[in-house]
Amino acid sequence: MSHVRQQIREAFGTACSGLSTTGTNVFQTRVYPLETGALPGLCIYTTSESISDVVGEIGGAARLVSRALSVRVEGYARAASNLDDTLDTISAEVETAVANSSTIDGLITDMELSSTDVSFTEGDREVGVITLDFAVVYTTTFNDPQTAK
Repeated sequence: MSHVRQQIREAFGTACSGLSTTGTNVFQTRVYPLETGALPGLCIYTTSESISDVVGEIGGAARLVSRALSVRVEGYARAASNLDDTLDTISAEVETAVANSSTIDGLITDMELSSTDVSFTEGDREVGVITLDFAVVYTTTFNDPQTAK
């Protein structure tokens, strides 16, 4: 079994796969394969995690640990006259899918959308990017990071 952090990332991927705008172009990595031409699409990855004890014996392996995880979903779309509309549509679809995912709910204790950023890259490929950062809280035991509590 994998770390709960990975299970959460995969649950985000499952929730966001098959959306109207991005379809199955969902990658659980911070490196988007732009060369495949799979746009619009999504990259889903984690950026940081902070940990604190919740309950249990000091030094005890079975003590509960609260984990605050940052999950990032980046939406990519080709530059076009309606780029901002496309990025906003991607955002709406992702936010709705994540909020309604029972798989994600089964792994976490709390979640909120903490920030959204829109940017544009110029160069060989002009691409718009919308970045959604989700603050996710989940709990494990100290000696079992593979099982959500």
